[in-house]
Amino acid sequence: MALHVYMVSASISSRKNMKSLVRIQKNKNITLPVWAMKKYRVELGDYLQVAETPAGLVLKPVKIVDADQSWFWTREWQEGEAEAGKEIREGRVKKFRNVKELAKNLRS
Repeated sequence: MALHVYMVSASISSRKNMKSLVRIQKNKNITLPVWAMKKYRVELGDYLQVAETPAGLVLKPVKIVDADQSWFWTREWQEGEAEAGKEIREGRVKKFRNVKELAKNLRS
């Protein structure tokens, strides 16, 4: 049985079917090709999830989030962030010179 290693990502790139041969080194280390590191935004110290598929092994870049910051990455919070970003892009925001001006606007 052959060992296949694939990099996967949710993003689509114009470079398709890029292949490189990697070798398992001492201590079971592998070196990722530079093109794969750039394409999938993998940096030194990042984590890769290893999954077994019918085609072989798949390496998927993952980011570890501190438990204290996990609320930010919930679906509900990200939907709110997207909505706020849209309102900002559409110019549906107000700026105030000071707190009194803000309070006056809230009361009106």
